Amino acid sequence: MLRVFNCSWNKITEIKNLPDTLQIFICSGNKITKIGKLPELLQTFICSKNNISRIENLPKSLQIFIRSDNEITKIENLPDCLLNFHCSRNKIMKIENLPISLHRFYCSENKIEKIENLPEQLLEFYCRGNEISKIENLPKTLEYLWCDSYLIIENIPPSLKFLNNNDYVQETEN
Repeated sequence: MLRVFNCSWNKITEIKNLPDTLQIFICSGNKITKIGKLPELLQTFICSKNNISRIENLPKSLQIFIRSDNEITKIENLPDCLLNFHCSRNKIMKIENLPISLHRFYCSENKIEKIENLPEQLLEFYCRGNEISKIENLPKTLEYLWCDSYLIIENIPPSLKFLNNNDYVQETEN
């Protein structure tokens, strides 16, 4: 039974007919534009550095989803149990509908102008290289924040242990 499949750095353009037993699937560095139905048991899916603009029907079991360096413009259809989500270096303009289970969220180097409704259990948030000018209502659980130096941060949570404002690294006292 195949549980882990890594087909990275080939010249693959489409993914289809994956085995139902697959739990970890890595297909980074290809020329993929379309991904067919993913296995229901899939827990980790890494598809960075492709030409993907949209992925539909993500499995409900997915916990780690990394789709950086693609052509994505909108975040949608994320499973409720997702813990880690990376979507840096895409063309995303708006953040909404993130799952409440999310612990780590990387959305650096997009075109995001405003961040609202971050999940209450979020521990790490990376948002450098966007068009955000102000962040309000950071989650009370947030421990790590990477953002641009010009960003206005209101109500820094007491849980914050590490703040990186672009080139200047600052540790907070707790």
